[in-house]
Amino acid sequence: MTKQFIQIYFKELHMIFSPNSGNVIDVYSRLAKVGVKFNIGIVYLTQPPSTVNQDLLALTENFFIGHLSS
Repeated sequence: MTKQFIQIYFKELHMIFSPNSGNVIDVYSRLAKVGVKFNIGIVYLTQPPSTVNQDLLALTENFFIGHLSS
């Protein structure tokens, strides 16, 4: 039996999970906590990471920071 992996992408994270997002963050915090048991990975894409809810950032294991310029 082969393992299956799920990858979820959230683009413009600062618009979805702002610091004042309240109860919306609870569902995704739980997914971030138990997702590893079910082979679920989450990728967050945002321009200003400082504007994202701090609880969600605390549950994030790896950060990849890049800067593109023209």
